[in-house]
Amino acid sequence: MLSVIAINPNDEVKVPEDSFDNRVIRAKEKKFPCSYLHDPTQATAPNFEAARTPHVYLLPTPGNDYKVEYIGAIDNNTDEPSAATQKYVESAMEEILAGKKVTSNFTKAIGCTIKWKS
Repeated sequence: MLSVIAINPNDEVKVPEDSFDNRVIRAKEKKFPCSYLHDPTQATAPNFEAARTPHVYLLPTPGNDYKVEYIGAIDNNTDEPSAATQKYVESAMEEILAGKKVTSNFTKAIGCTIKWKS
């Protein structure tokens, strides 16, 4: 089983367009198939060493154990997802769901840097 969430750590004072409310609207427009959460204290992102948005982590949940199986980018085209030639998260999810070890378990996250509070 895979549980998917999106967490927004950006400081909405610095970047109002990245406010949680605006990101929820975008998530609905883009039909993100996951829960969308906010990290207003910015305590969660450093625990995962997140540096960019998006920065993806796949954590399958066999039993009660969580083990990160993939970290990185969604795919290799941040500007036009339909033009991506490598779909990193999709491939990793397919391997996990098939009971296989993830072939490529790390890619460099591509996207905007996290907007940290001053």
